[in-house]
Amino acid sequence: MARRKSRGTPSQQGWAIYLRTSDEESQNPEASQARQRFMIDRAVLERSDLSVVGVYRDVLTGRSPLRVDYQRMLEDARLGKFSHVVVERADRFGWNDTEALRAIDELDEFGVSV
Repeated sequence: MARRKSRGTPSQQGWAIYLRTSDEESQNPEASQARQRFMIDRAVLERSDLSVVGVYRDVLTGRSPLRVDYQRMLEDARLGKFSHVVVERADRFGWNDTEALRAIDELDEFGVSV
């Protein structure tokens, strides 16, 4: 039997941006996050009518889901503070595919599009 997802409904429409700098970029996290933001703006936000309602930034390896802003973003998603999340690449959610897919599934349960 397939698992039934209980989709939430975000109370606020808008984008959350998640930027994460990995270990190999730790020498210059500002440049890495500026590059991520530029790519997100160009690929997604410039074509969207939704505003940006939150930016979440971590300078920490994606090996652990216990990143401060990552956890804050998930909590804000639970609270319905935004309807969409954008990342430059799915691996910004986590070091491996399992963590990235878990985050996407969890956000989907809250009614948040990735």
